[in-house]
Amino acid sequence: MLFEVNHVCKYFPTGGNTLSGSKEVVKAVDDVSFVVYEGETLGIVGESGSGKTTIGRTMIRLNDPTSGEILFEGRPIQDLTRKQMRPLRKEMQIIFQDPYSSLDPRMTVGQLIQEPLDIQGDLPLEERKARVHYFMEICGLEPHYINRYPHEFSGGQRQRIGIARSLALRPKFVVCDEAVSALDVSIQSQIMNLLIYLQEVENLTYVFISHNLNVVYHMSDRIMVMYHGKVVELADREELYFHPLHPYTKLLLRSIPNVEHEGIKERHVDYHVPLPDGYVLDDDQKACALHEVKPGHFVFCKKL
Repeated sequence: MLFEVNHVCKYFPTGGNTLSGSKEVVKAVDDVSFVVYEGETLGIVGESGSGKTTIGRTMIRLNDPTSGEILFEGRPIQDLTRKQMRPLRKEMQIIFQDPYSSLDPRMTVGQLIQEPLDIQGDLPLEERKARVHYFMEICGLEPHYINRYPHEFSGGQRQRIGIARSLALRPKFVVCDEAVSALDVSIQSQIMNLLIYLQEVENLTYVFISHNLNVVYHMSDRIMVMYHGKVVELADREELYFHPLHPYTKLLLRSIPNVEHEGIKERHVDYHVPLPDGYVLDDDQKACALHEVKPGHFVFCKKL
């Protein structure tokens, strides 16, 4: 496995105090555990505020975890200093949601893609420039774009620039944080197909974060559902979509618009599959935990 997340919490202070005098916090991620296997795409889905973006950013230490353990290739990284993390930055990158605000408008396309290589500083200049041209080509950017600025491009082209920039260091792991949600539907499919192609040629492992269930289904090998900072269900994509067990997962699947062309609504989702014997749902969260109720299928429930 590439990543292992064990009982990770990420709390944000609100600035207020409780009656007992303790600081109030928002539990954005609350006791979350899962693994990411090398070469796979783990989709993370949930409504706004579910904690999906926070866990993705915490995995690569853009957020420091409040508690818990994060292992990258078997090495604990949750307590590493900024200086200690720097050599690992080339191994893990992120593609941001907004292709408009994530690119510095004062830098050209070539400068934007080359900047991570300049910061790491372990390649000669000619090799850095060659890598910029390679990733421009492989991401579908014309060579003459190299001296243009972000404002000269459409949203889809800007996201291609952002993807090329994220891959310039040739990372092993990429967090795709709502990477297509800000794009038109027709452009979304192009970017999704590009990400799938890049995963094959660059041997990438993805965590793909989205609120769009159809997008997650198309992109992922396994899918993790988050709700109020907890993982409520985790399974292979076919198992989760066709045999959901947690009520929140079923609610999400029922929320997909019923359209005439091929979609998840036409795939005969079985909403009536009960939990296996020995497991029950319980409103008391303290009594529940993430249990493997079937091989590879985890549900937040109570074990009898």
